[in-house]
Amino acid sequence: DGDEVDIITAMDGAPIASFPELRRALERHRPGDTCRLTVWRAGRTRSVSVILDRANGPAGAARR
Repeated sequence: DGDEVDIITAMDGAPIASFPELRRALERHRPGDTCRLTVWRAGRTRSVSVILDRANGPAGAARR
């Protein structure tokens, strides 16, 4: 459907409750680092690994 939204609830096991917390967590990493995200999507929790990309905008970008 394409309308799913991922809500990041943790990064590398540390809870993320707000956008500022996510920014702080991202700032502890560098481009090319692999992080483990816990996300809420479509009524269930999933764990995914992402490789961080270079900063792109206020919070940076991630790709799978």
